[in-house]
Amino acid sequence: MQPRERCWIVGAGAVGSVLAAILHQNRTIETCLVGSSVHAKEIQKNGLLFQIVDHKQSTVPVRVISPDQVPILEKRDIVLMTTKMPLLDRTLLWLRPRCGPEVGVIALQNGIGPEEIIAHGLDRPVDRGLVFFGANSPSPGKVRYFPGTIRLRPSAVTETLCNLLKGSAVKCGLAKNFREMEWFKLAINCIANPFAGILNAGNRQIAQDVLNPAKELVLSEVRRVAEAEGVSIDITVKEMNRYLDSDNVPSLKADLDREMPTEIDVLNGAVIHLGKRHGISTPINRLLVSMVKFLES
Repeated sequence: MQPRERCWIVGAGAVGSVLAAILHQNRTIETCLVGSSVHAKEIQKNGLLFQIVDHKQSTVPVRVISPDQVPILEKRDIVLMTTKMPLLDRTLLWLRPRCGPEVGVIALQNGIGPEEIIAHGLDRPVDRGLVFFGANSPSPGKVRYFPGTIRLRPSAVTETLCNLLKGSAVKCGLAKNFREMEWFKLAINCIANPFAGILNAGNRQIAQDVLNPAKELVLSEVRRVAEAEGVSIDITVKEMNRYLDSDNVPSLKADLDREMPTEIDVLNGAVIHLGKRHGISTPINRLLVSMVKFLES
């Protein structure tokens, strides 16, 4: 396969900004962050203030362009989709006419099956990855990175991304048991995100044992639905608490703070939808979704 020469990160939020900062250090590929938000415009004007937690902040001269400036993409290009799910339809409208048949596209969104939505919107196959690191933007033009990993469904395109991130601050690997890993992350998100939004709390607060009974109820429903889908979720609440033991703030709370739509429909909402398909009751997830919807409104 011909080496990719350009990487387009579509979605200038916290995760996209972290990837842009880290890939900017790889001189074998030209990296560009695509967005038109206040955050994106601040980066375009003054560079990205990037901080790996427990390290000094630095300014990274990330290249930023708006969607209407993206050229026709071809075999030399790889697209990392980090757009939030509520904004995806709008993004696919402008991206589809710019995607040639040989462009590599990787969906990095939360939830179950975003690559199917993107593949339909772009009318082309799409690869898939999962982000297991924390990222938040405390103010426009600034992003904090809580080191972690990316796990990718094996393909030629995802192998390319792994090679690009080799030796960087983001560990990257291919996961043969990708479907199990997708549900593993969904289970964590179905607790961390709604709890953060409803309780106005960060990860470290959510990790407290006092909330364990509530977490057990959510995890029990997610586990039953996953099993009906042929997937076993191998995680306990105590293990989950270790994943949450950081100062990061889940993205759903950040969305509510900014009065933006949340991704609750593709997290706990996906559990409800799939549970209904299998005749499994999910009252706890329904409760969380209704409370987040109230906060959204």
